[in-house]
Amino acid sequence: MFKNVEDLYFLCKHRLLISEKQLKEFIDPKLENVKCITCIIVMNPIKTTPLKIQYRCKNCQKNSFK
Repeated sequence: MFKNVEDLYFLCKHRLLISEKQLKEFIDPKLENVKCITCIIVMNPIKTTPLKIQYRCKNCQKNSFK
């Protein structure tokens, strides 16, 4: 999930991590096959927050967080 864990640890330990933009550099979003529970179709990622990726189904428009 994270790239360069040592650098991220260093920034957190010394309180140098200030903004979400800095955190986004360390997060490695992996697109996984997230399937909708009701219609069993692969969902598309629509929004990325610092620690969560939101997926939405094309058919039934249900959301899922990962």
